[in-house]
Parts: sequence; C-alpha cells; structure tokens
Amino acid sequence: MSQPDLFAEPLIDGLDYRAELITPAEHDQLVVELGAIDLTPFRFHGWLGNRKTKTYGWRYDFDDASFAPAEPIPGWLMPLRLKAAAFAGADTAIRSGYEDVEDFGLLVCTFDDGTVAEIVGADTTLGGVQNRMTVFATNAVIEANLNPNNAVRAYAPDARVLESAYLSEKLETHAGWSQPSPDEDWMQGYPQEMQDFAEAVVYGRGPRADASLGRDVVAVVYGAYIAAEEGRRVDLSPWFPPAS
Repeated sequence: MSQPDLFAEPLIDGLDYRAELITPAEHDQLVVELGAIDLTPFRFHGWLGNRKTKTYGWRYDFDDASFAPAEPIPGWLMPLRLKAAAFAGADTAIRSGYEDVEDFGLLVCTFDDGTVAEIVGADTTLGGVQNRMTVFATNAVIEANLNPNNAVRAYAPDARVLESAYLSEKLETHAGWSQPSPDEDWMQGYPQEMQDFAEAVVYGRGPRADASLGRDVVAVVYGAYIAAEEGRRVDLSPWFPPAS
C-alpha cells in the first residue's frame, strides 16, 4: 500500500490543509521576528534535541515533569494566532467553558478475524505515565510494559529522600514505591526509531512505521469519537481497504 498524499483531499472530516494561509508580507515579518528571539535546544530527560524551541504561556519540563509559567505570548504572534483560530472555525484562539472533556476514554475495537482489543487512555491516572499492553491468546498470555517497567524499583518513606532524582515522567510523588527505568529512552524505543530511520536510508527500504500508520491511528480514534457521539458501533472497513 502506497503512502497517502499528505496534501490530498482529506479522507476524514476535521483534517484540512490550506495554501497561503498567511500573506507573503506576513511570512517575511515572521521570519524577522523569529530570527530575533533566543531559541534553545529542546530538552528531554537530559538529552538535547536537534531542534531549537521557544515556549510561551506555560512551560513543561521533561526533566522533572513540572509545569511553570513562561513568557507571555508576544504581540507579533497574535495575528497568526487569530488566523489559526479562524482556520479551525473557532471564534477565538482562547477557548473556555469546556464540558465533558475526555480525561478518560475506552475504545473496544473488533477486527475482521474476531479478535477484540480494549484500549484505555487517561490523563488523570496516578502513578505517572503508563503504557502497557496485555495479549490474551487461546494458549498464552503476553504482557509488555513499556513504562513503568520493573527492571528497577525504588522505595522511599518520604518524598524528600529522592526529591532530586528523576524517577518517572508525570510521577506525582517520590514517596513510596516507584519504578525508575535504568534507560528510559531505550525502553521507550527512541534509539530504535533512529536506527530504523538510518537503515531505511542506507538500504533504501521503507521505515517500519510511516505516515500511513499515523493515518490509520487517526481513523480509529476518529471512529471512536463518532461512536461516542452517536451511540453506535462504527464500521471502519471503508478506511481500511484490503491489502493488494
């Protein structure tokens, strides 16, 4: 299956692309303003990313999983912000009055062969980030704990004992039992992603996961939103034609 055209007519409502959203003059002014600000390398768990960023409003620190106020959004970004809001069909760039926000979601997906997947996602779970998968087969059970994993376990009766140590992303307390990874980047697959990218370039093959996989994920998640909104099972087969 070839990778879909990123800029073709969207297959799913809500995805859109618009050429010349800003004028050439606005583009030139943004280049000038961006060139004048102090960009710093993106920091992630002690590593420096190969891109430079600047945070406004609020800042999330990946080293200690904390939120902190940042510089206010500068005035020269406001016109672009309003254009982005209009492009998205919003009356204002600042939304308020949210109701029924999906802090928790559960998706039940049935495949053609009858296999059932139960997928749970939440932003409000205690105990830090959790990415786990359990496969129940007819003759085996397989558990994959991306994070947390129990390669290393730590216990502190008081949070102050380990307060200066990085244990796990979004962990709300350093007291009690925790499961710090000996190499979190490796356990989450970042070096493997880079290895796959390098091999794809060297050997002239496609990557293990390309944009088509991302498109498939969006289709499934969007189907879940429709199912929740309309209270019915959604058939996703039109978005997943048989492989040729």
